[in-house]
Amino acid sequence: IHLPYMDKEFVELTHDEKQAMRLVGLEPIDKFEDIWWEDCDQVSKKAAEALGFDEHKWDHDYAIGDLSVEEKYWKELSEEQRKAARYFGYNRSTWDEADYDDDDSYASDDDEKLESGMENLNVEGGGKKPDKKPGKGKGKGKASKPKPKVKFGSTTMYGGEGGGEFDDRMHPRVKAITVRGGKVIDGITILYSDGEKSHGGSGGGGHTIMLKDGEYVNYVKVKAGPKFVQHLTFKTNKGQELSAGGSGGLLLDKEGEDFECRAPPNSQMCGIKGRAGKYLDAIAIRWGPVPK
Repeated sequence: IHLPYMDKEFVELTHDEKQAMRLVGLEPIDKFEDIWWEDCDQVSKKAAEALGFDEHKWDHDYAIGDLSVEEKYWKELSEEQRKAARYFGYNRSTWDEADYDDDDSYASDDDEKLESGMENLNVEGGGKKPDKKPGKGKGKGKASKPKPKVKFGSTTMYGGEGGGEFDDRMHPRVKAITVRGGKVIDGITILYSDGEKSHGGSGGGGHTIMLKDGEYVNYVKVKAGPKFVQHLTFKTNKGQELSAGGSGGLLLDKEGEDFECRAPPNSQMCGIKGRAGKYLDAIAIRWGPVPK
């Protein structure tokens, strides 16, 4: 099936066409898949930044589902974020994945603008059509370069179902990891390039690994039982290793199984998710692009 919108660039799509794409499960933002950040028009960049994109995340094909803004309901978004979401074809129903009778799908011209002073933004086209279609790596006189194809995502969740859920989501870089444990993993703290996250309790002995510039985690081994994560091993591309924890115990958990997690090509550990309370109940590893 060939539909008229398929021949259009994003800035040529009408607001109705963006809404229609979203309603049938298509993403208007996917029309930017082969366009580098430096080739995007300023209106599209401003909308992307409002939702949490930056050059690194855009050029490495992060999805909106990989950004922290995705955790918010429509009513929790700031006005700028709502305008940016509408620019990319969302409305309250498609953002919340719910059916609202009073949906505000068709906003006024002023509401569609990211900033009232941005003359190139309009409801119909969403921006000023470029003189020619930008292509991969064709910006500022640079030679063409292949856009990296990295399989993002996370591993299976290893461990039990106790504790509360957590998700660090994706970060540009891991700078340090501290694991506290005895017979099981009590807690874990990861220092990312943009902040620190801690999960679990404060018991057990602490073990820390500091990553240097250009160093990243590309291998994780998890020993997990029915209740808890019992042992963790992290290895980096530079040969450093951190190993901590035990193998369970009669009062905590029966001895678990070992699971090896290797990063896909051109990928690194960029976050974790799981469950935690007094101990680290479960963990999954998030893979993301290796920093430039």
